[in-house]
Amino acid sequence: MCQNANHQENNYQALEDFCHGNNEAILPFYQSVRSQLYLTAYKFIKRKEDIEDVISDVFEKLLQMSPEKRKEKFLTENINLQSYMLTAIKNRCLDKIKISKNRTNIINDVQGEKPKSTQNDVWEKFIHVSLEQLTKILPERDQHILKLKINGYKRNEISEMLNLSPKTVSNSLSMSRNKLKHFWNLFF
Repeated sequence: MCQNANHQENNYQALEDFCHGNNEAILPFYQSVRSQLYLTAYKFIKRKEDIEDVISDVFEKLLQMSPEKRKEKFLTENINLQSYMLTAIKNRCLDKIKISKNRTNIINDVQGEKPKSTQNDVWEKFIHVSLEQLTKILPERDQHILKLKINGYKRNEISEMLNLSPKTVSNSLSMSRNKLKHFWNLFF
């Protein structure tokens, strides 16, 4: 019992040090929960590289958090750091899945009924590079809106970010897709 109380006191001291700006104080915590974070990410995404990216993204974001924000979250609001990290990992995995699906949907939408030989890596790379080049024919604002949509933002979020009406964003996405389809069909 005494040993457990001493361990909890050390954990609280490390958390307090981290909240006051000492980034190295979180290292023992990271080492103790890394496998649990990995397994949580593995439930959503299976590629080792993607899992490691997700975990490092979440920890990077945590380390970039200001000491004031850290104190507010973990000391004042008393949010459990481990629970916070597990939730952040889950959310980042879901974002990664959503972004991937959006990219695939847009590429498939632009390709229309062209044959899909997804097994060929060279063809896939060619398609991605070609689509990226085709987007350059769009006006700058439409390119920006399309990139935000591909990166997983909803129409309402885009409209708020760019101070546009949701209808303007919808029209821009629709016209962009139509232009891209038209040029795709011309060249391919």
